[in-house]
Amino acid sequence: MMERPVMEVEVGGVWLSHPVILASGVLNETAASMMRAVEGGAAAVVTKSISLAEREGHPNPTFVELRTGYLNSMGVPNPGIEHYTKEIERFREEMPQVPVILSLYGESVEEFEELGRAARTLPVEAVEVNLSCPNVEEGGIAFGKDPDGVYSAVRAVRRGFPRGVWAKLTAHCPDIVEAAKAAERGGADALVAINTLKGIAIDPYLAMPVLASGTGGYSGEGIKPLALEKVWELASSGEVEAPIVGSGGITTGLDAVEFLMAGAAAVEVGSAVRRRGVGVFSQIREEIEAFLVEEGYGSAGEIVGLALERYPHEEVGE
Repeated sequence: MMERPVMEVEVGGVWLSHPVILASGVLNETAASMMRAVEGGAAAVVTKSISLAEREGHPNPTFVELRTGYLNSMGVPNPGIEHYTKEIERFREEMPQVPVILSLYGESVEEFEELGRAARTLPVEAVEVNLSCPNVEEGGIAFGKDPDGVYSAVRAVRRGFPRGVWAKLTAHCPDIVEAAKAAERGGADALVAINTLKGIAIDPYLAMPVLASGTGGYSGEGIKPLALEKVWELASSGEVEAPIVGSGGITTGLDAVEFLMAGAAAVEVGSAVRRRGVGVFSQIREEIEAFLVEEGYGSAGEIVGLALERYPHEEVGE
């Protein structure tokens, strides 16, 4: 009888019991909600994006369900890092062995540096620099569109934070490889690809956008091929050394396997909670493991980048 495959992976200095992580933006408002995600099988949790000061976010409506995913325009509502510290500490008390990645959102280089310093004292294994929120143009995606902005934000956080720094990239930049290289120069230990994509829904009967803010971040199954291609682009470039965390539309274990084979070391899962429930993390892990057993692989790490190795790499045209 074949032994169970090894599921443990290491990403940017963070050791994971398996490669399925809770993404920022879902089940991470409180310690209790993050604990639910872990009880549902998440190997680690990424918190909601936290700013220096409290943010109220955008007015309702801020969320709409589509046939192939979701649009949200929350506007990064959060209590600010000082108050959110209590939630992290409560979570750590109850689940001391589960890695925590703190998502940071700033609107200036100075804010990112101050956030890095504030995070230094918190019981977290890494921070994720939100360079790509499509809901708030003054920060987020404005940094992510430009390699200089990516470098400046990541470098600012790195100056204050000595542990793992993950950079969350956007597909809305002209060249994601250049953005990734800038993040590495700034001190990123891992790259997360991708954040939600900017989209819009219009109510034809009211003849106006559904979301109060007009546009929002598109997530869910519909963005999976786009996110997968960005992971492929990063991993196949030969110019990026940091491990990649795939994110975008991952709903099943086979979705996750595709991302691993495209070059991701781990995956973040968020929107799938609405489709499959909070136990989706365990379900995806079990489905990955079942695939590995069925195909005769000994570990999750064994399939990372496998599709890159088997692809002939000749130009095939568009």
